Amino acid sequence: GVLAWALAVVIVATSLTLRRRMYWLFRSVHLLFLPLLLCAVLHYPKLLFALCPPLVTWAADVIVRIASNCRANATVVRSSYDHDSGCGLLVVRTDATSDAEPEAGQFLYVGCRAAGPRLSTHPFSVAWYDAATREATLVVKSMGPDTWTSKLCAAMSPAFPTDGAGGEMTSVAMSGPEPAANTAGPPADDRFAHKYRALITQGPYGSLSVPLGTTPDVALVAGGIGITMLLRMLQLLTGECRHSNVRRVALLWTARDTALPLQLRVYFDRCVAAREDGGRASVEATLSLFITRHGEARALKEDPRLQSFGTRKCRRLQLARDIGSALPMPKDAAEAPPLTIYCCGPRPLVATARDFATSSRSSVLLHEESFYL
Repeated sequence: GVLAWALAVVIVATSLTLRRRMYWLFRSVHLLFLPLLLCAVLHYPKLLFALCPPLVTWAADVIVRIASNCRANATVVRSSYDHDSGCGLLVVRTDATSDAEPEAGQFLYVGCRAAGPRLSTHPFSVAWYDAATREATLVVKSMGPDTWTSKLCAAMSPAFPTDGAGGEMTSVAMSGPEPAANTAGPPADDRFAHKYRALITQGPYGSLSVPLGTTPDVALVAGGIGITMLLRMLQLLTGECRHSNVRRVALLWTARDTALPLQLRVYFDRCVAAREDGGRASVEATLSLFITRHGEARALKEDPRLQSFGTRKCRRLQLARDIGSALPMPKDAAEAPPLTIYCCGPRPLVATARDFATSSRSSVLLHEESFYL
């Protein structure tokens, strides 16, 4: 019993102190739950009857994850890193025998030896998916020195020390992804994609608490890197017909500066082009960008690279006001169509969306995902 208690303390302590700085160790230490349970059963044998069902389901989950990775056989097609945004892009291709394409709100577990043992996987929302080439785009945000994500981003940046042969390793630092699919393999100068081409991937996993297409009006509210999940939703709503009951979509994205919007601008251009060229022409889509850093108002307004955003403001997002501007509602709340808000961002932004949904006079549904930096 004392040994089981000690193992539990070790697991909890590493969860509180090492989760970001040494993620692979954090994951490895959690395997101590097996001897912990063994000690607990030796201390109280009847506990085995209660543990059998969850252990069986855990073993089944491990088998499913291994099978999913084998079917996917994922490889890196392209990689890029932007120093201004602190984000890297990984374009990953899977085999035709892999699982179904990622739906809205789903994520992949990814492991890469550039950041540690490949079995140490991290979850990443699928920001974009090309069904024709089976390529998924993942956005990796560096979370600070000595973190798993910073090591992965460092491998994509020109600062990576060597290419294994003693030479300096340089990677493509693009401001946006290449629009054309690369079916022949990684570009010759993308050393990351060549050196770390094989990945561990599991998934896709996850689902939305409010399925896409539940209401005719949809508001996508993102804060910073929270755009990754909502970008895939915007792709589905503007380019495919599976959610035919959706009539209006409003994207409201607030970011500190224009670095990340510029890095991802190609995808927003594709959403606009898909809607205009045979996509969901019946959907009224508005894209709004709010930059909180002062001094960028003129550049934000005049930069032609951000023309897909019909509204560009250098101020904080005012949720009630800006949703009302993007999705005008009748004065009579009883006549207002139901609205679903999908919000992903820092906790204060999610709290604001929650308050708006609960205090609104009309029918408002909310799916929320928050993070802290």
